[in-house]
Amino acid sequence: MNSVDRTKVSFAEAEGKSRFPPILQWGEIDERLRSGLWNVIYLFLKSHIKFNASTRYYSLVDPAASILIREHVHRRYEFFSDYTNRFSSDDVYLNNWADYFRKRDYIELFDFITFLVRDPDCPAQLIERIAYVLDEPYSPYRLSISAKTIYPAIDLDEAKSLERDVDAIFASAFSGAKTHIRSSLENLGGGDYRAVVRESIHAVESAVREYTGDPAAIVSKATKSLVAELGVHRALADAFDKLYAYSNDEKGIRHALVFQDNEKVGLDEAVFFLSACTAFVGFLSRKKLKIGDGLNSK
Repeated sequence: MNSVDRTKVSFAEAEGKSRFPPILQWGEIDERLRSGLWNVIYLFLKSHIKFNASTRYYSLVDPAASILIREHVHRRYEFFSDYTNRFSSDDVYLNNWADYFRKRDYIELFDFITFLVRDPDCPAQLIERIAYVLDEPYSPYRLSISAKTIYPAIDLDEAKSLERDVDAIFASAFSGAKTHIRSSLENLGGGDYRAVVRESIHAVESAVREYTGDPAAIVSKATKSLVAELGVHRALADAFDKLYAYSNDEKGIRHALVFQDNEKVGLDEAVFFLSACTAFVGFLSRKKLKIGDGLNSK
């Protein structure tokens, strides 16, 4: 078993659990998401079950009946003759579907959802409800209503790059930056995108202070050190300066008043700043390893 210094990590990390929120975890489906999707499907099916007094059986009515017949034949490739639309109890029928949503993996569930929303008889209101459920901070996938397609909330390459940068930070000596990045990730998982930006910027500020050894240091001091001591291209250093200046400007995204009024601080903006800031902090940590601690007084 690998030795873990539990004083340096959270309990979840010490136990081998991912530090990354569900939105970054491709190939998994959060139980809240699984439950939310089933609740929508349950209400749809429940509203389309009717009791036939003459036959004493329950059955589905359209459009659910036609959709599920096509799903049985064209998605599962089962025999039409094996499909039955009559059942003795609505509870039995719904429990079977509940079991399906409880046990199937994310590929099977999203394949079913995709077939459902693309069926020509699928009600627009049902599609909207499914999209609403998927538009949660803990969902790694979204539904495009216009394209009727499920797609990742965050691109896989972008997510993997972010994870690598976060791992680099947690392996570094920048303790303050770790705290802010951990908080930023928690806020990403909770859907507080303004807080994601704020904590990401704080992580940069903290890393700069630790990098320079100056508790009052600003970003420009670190970039000047990178240019002067390590030959980092001036344009790259300027890019870091401008990103920070934008976030710190009175009209910038970090400003408290703008946070309250700016509706454009969404997932895309949050991921951009988290990615940019973690990349910069990771960059500083790697440079710090190269130059040692002796340069930090400059």
